[in-house]
Amino acid sequence: MKKFIVLYHSTPEAMAQWMNASPEQQQAGMKPWMDWKAKNDTHVLDFGSPVMGGVKVKSDGGSIPTNSQVGGYSILQGANLSEVQGILADHPHNKEEYGMTVEVHETLSM
Repeated sequence: MKKFIVLYHSTPEAMAQWMNASPEQQQAGMKPWMDWKAKNDTHVLDFGSPVMGGVKVKSDGGSIPTNSQVGGYSILQGANLSEVQGILADHPHNKEEYGMTVEVHETLSM
């Protein structure tokens, strides 16, 4: 099986809405994610987590703010990219109409 890193992109508005949601609303919002994970558990190596507050690291060790809209990650496994794309087709984050997208990259052995 090959490994794939999945990046979840979100809009600043969606991130703010999530951060301002009550714990009950956040829990309800995670239910589709947990259902998706249960359905695809054999492919999920690391369910991942939300991310925020990233910076671009400069060669001198300093940093500058980033405008990246990466909101989280997961690590999946599958026979090939096509299989993983199929697994992600019905992912609850895959809602382009709301500015939310899912990006997947195959990792290479080193």
